[in-house]
Amino acid sequence: MFWKFDLHSSSYIDTLLEREDVTLKLMEDEEDVLQECKAQNCKLIEFLLKAECLEDLVSFIIEEPPQDIDEKIKYKYSNISCELLTSEVSQMNDRLGEDESLLMKLYSFLLNDSPLNPLLASFFSEVLSILISRKPEQIVDFLKKKCDFVELIIKHIGTSDIMDLLLRLLTCIEPPQPRKDVLNWLNEEKIIQRLVEIVHPSQEDRHSNASQSCFEIVRLSRDQMLQVQNSTEPDPLLATLEKQEIIEQLLSNIFHKEKNESAIDSSLQQFGFNDEKFGDKDDIGSVSFDRVSDINFILNTNESGNITCLKHVVRKEYTSLMMAALMRRISGKKSTLHLPQNPKEDPAQGVQTVKKVQILKKKMGAKQDLF
Repeated sequence: MFWKFDLHSSSYIDTLLEREDVTLKLMEDEEDVLQECKAQNCKLIEFLLKAECLEDLVSFIIEEPPQDIDEKIKYKYSNISCELLTSEVSQMNDRLGEDESLLMKLYSFLLNDSPLNPLLASFFSEVLSILISRKPEQIVDFLKKKCDFVELIIKHIGTSDIMDLLLRLLTCIEPPQPRKDVLNWLNEEKIIQRLVEIVHPSQEDRHSNASQSCFEIVRLSRDQMLQVQNSTEPDPLLATLEKQEIIEQLLSNIFHKEKNESAIDSSLQQFGFNDEKFGDKDDIGSVSFDRVSDINFILNTNESGNITCLKHVVRKEYTSLMMAALMRRISGKKSTLHLPQNPKEDPAQGVQTVKKVQILKKKMGAKQDLF
């Protein structure tokens, strides 16, 4: 962004501030107000720190503007208010982060019915994320007191900016202990279980973002583990997501009898089924199976001997390939398909089983000794 340099702008804003009838809207009508705020104009900051101004700033970003306003300027004040609240002005962050009544007003946005206004949700998420990064202990303590916070996040997870807020809560906090407290808190609130629960065909408006959230939690947790190599404590969210019962539920939900192509596609795409290492999607799609049954996934963990086994029965063509891709991406560990090699071991499938095993070996790039 290029700022307009006007030697008279500061003095004009100062002149406006001397008026007794000056309002926040009047100040936001000035095109240089954001520049002056970032330039630490003392009079302007003093004005914005007034209780009534801070309350109006929060109101602008969480409340729907009047319907009769021209669409071109409908969200003008919402946008400028968000820019002011997220500017590099520590005094505003301090005042907002320490005023519980203002925080409650901001938080009330989550109490709205779904779906949320996506533009207002972006303003809300950006402001709260800034507060989390700059006032982590105060904001996290405030959120912990709200028993419905995680429930509301799950309720609105279909709104992308609310999903982003959840992920920022995991990444914006840099001090080790506060970050650890957040992870433990979210784990105690069963955030993983709640996300997995809505990765389900019946949740058409939320399953895509829920599956993406799970994937991002895996990625972020592993990245953090690489950065903090001396850490002896496992990431609680990652540990929960890798539990056998959680993976079983995730797979069961994805391949539920009420199959939804969107739910399956979005979930598997998030967990890397389209990755080149799992083969070409078009090539896989050209293979036609009548039935694939009794697929055993053997997940070999580390050398400590902690081995996790997951068994899941699937009756959908290509499902074995998709599940293998999903499990590899979730666990980060080696996964193999174990199917009967001898027709006598599975008389119900007979010769067809051997043919399917051969095709699966070829598609997965598996060696003969894996089966």
